[in-house]
Amino acid sequence: MRRGGSPFTIEMGNLNLFTPLRFVKGVGKRRAEILKREGFEFVKDLLYYFPFRYEDRREKVKSFEGLVGQKVFTTGKITSLHSFTTFRKRVNIIEALVDTGATKFRAIWFNQPFLLPNLKKGKSYSFYGRIKLNQKGWVMENPEFRISDDSERTGIIPVYERIRSISPKIIRNLIEEIFKNNVEIKENLPYFLIKKHNLPERGKALYEIHFPPNDFNFSSPLSSPQFRRIIFEELFFMELGLAY
Repeated sequence: MRRGGSPFTIEMGNLNLFTPLRFVKGVGKRRAEILKREGFEFVKDLLYYFPFRYEDRREKVKSFEGLVGQKVFTTGKITSLHSFTTFRKRVNIIEALVDTGATKFRAIWFNQPFLLPNLKKGKSYSFYGRIKLNQKGWVMENPEFRISDDSERTGIIPVYERIRSISPKIIRNLIEEIFKNNVEIKENLPYFLIKKHNLPERGKALYEIHFPPNDFNFSSPLSSPQFRRIIFEELFFMELGLAY
């Protein structure tokens, strides 16, 4: 905040938990209004909006042997692409044949014709979805995809519930923007309790919930030190409130 200036003038890099979200790069007036209507007014509201699940994108696979029924992360080039609508049920289907270099699979999307302009024959994409095997070979239904490039995010990826028209990807980007600006997160627990219960500090816990390290227990996140810290924090202040 500029000294002597408007109390609503926030300089870049001066984010804290009570900075209005409209000052976060990428939010803008329209998104700020949507977020506020849904109860997200300040930076803290978004940082305490936790993923409902995580996806393991630490390793790209080329071959699917032994992975039937599992979600996989892979990269491949689309060698054929077509879209059609079934005669009886009028279901729109987009089907792409993808070559990973080690094997081929069909990526199929149902009733999502709006995806077609984003798919191009001859281009390479990254795909994430559940791999299946049927009489026609390997298949992935309704996978997530994006053009494959060096800036692609890998690792353990958080997945958020959509907030109205704000997609999980946009939510992830906004949270990343907050941390890129070195948001100030003040500790709110006594240090002797943090040490006694072997808990991470508040800022570290929040960061690693949204950007998990490779050893993060994403299959049972609530048992992780990061979430244990948040749960302890909530219970601590709940009991403190009851005491008064």
